[in-house]
Amino acid sequence: MMVVDEIAMMAEDIDVRMGDLEDTIRAEMSHRLAQRDTIERVLRERVNHLEGDVNCLTAILAAVHQGVDQEAASRRVGGGD
Repeated sequence: MMVVDEIAMMAEDIDVRMGDLEDTIRAEMSHRLAQRDTIERVLRERVNHLEGDVNCLTAILAAVHQGVDQEAASRRVGGGD
């Protein structure tokens, strides 16, 4: 086998390995992007749920505050039985 043929075979082997490496990198990037998308979706769902909880607690707190204000006002008007 001539040196030129060996070099050509080595170059072809390198091309094949580079193609395999590129495929591996693409697959890994795709996997990582899918993981990131899943994490973002789960976090968005959790944030939405927490926002709902906060809104509910805010409404409860407002109702309690209103009740306390009404009680205080009735004590001022009625003399506090």
